[in-house]
Amino acid sequence: MTKTEFGNLEFGKKMNTISTLGQLVGQLQKDHESLLCYAVDKFFVEVIYETETHDLLRLVVFEGGRQLDKYSNLKTEI
Repeated sequence: MTKTEFGNLEFGKKMNTISTLGQLVGQLQKDHESLLCYAVDKFFVEVIYETETHDLLRLVVFEGGRQLDKYSNLKTEI
């Protein structure tokens, strides 16, 4: 599945794809948000929830790079 094909799916099918094909890469707490990052095929999906209510706020689809860096334990300072 490509990033574009994923983007064209209905919301429920996106969530099903994440739960069946996705591999959890990492998770973070940021302010009042919980971020879960999944690898799906050749792209990543960030699932962002409101920490207290567990309401889904948004899905962010990306291919890597700096967006993925925040899930690494490595320091990015030069």
